[in-house]
Amino acid sequence: MEAENQIEEGKVDKLISHVIECAETRFDIVAIEVQDKVSEILASIASIAVVVILMSFVVLLLSIGAAMYLSNYFQSAFIGFFYVAAFYFVVALIVIFTRKNLIKIPIINTLLKKINFHEED
Repeated sequence: MEAENQIEEGKVDKLISHVIECAETRFDIVAIEVQDKVSEILASIASIAVVVILMSFVVLLLSIGAAMYLSNYFQSAFIGFFYVAAFYFVVALIVIFTRKNLIKIPIINTLLKKINFHEED
């Protein structure tokens, strides 16, 4: 009887050690998945930042060129810059009033797609 109890206790101990090992392995897998998703998101943010910086230079130089062209066209040193500034003011107002649909929701959707663990690549 005592030998039987010792055998069953050994089986229970073995089962408990397997369950603990399984839980540790699952934890390691989840940690690796989180690291993968975080690195993917950071890489996306970095690449978007580079594109935004480059496009900002393009827009800046095109704006200066357009302002100088308009100033030359209207034969005034400043009027072209005022027209370009007014254009950007109108664009800013449009973005401010539609920022939820234009900026917030697409960013949230993109982040949720990248974070989703169950999504197949």
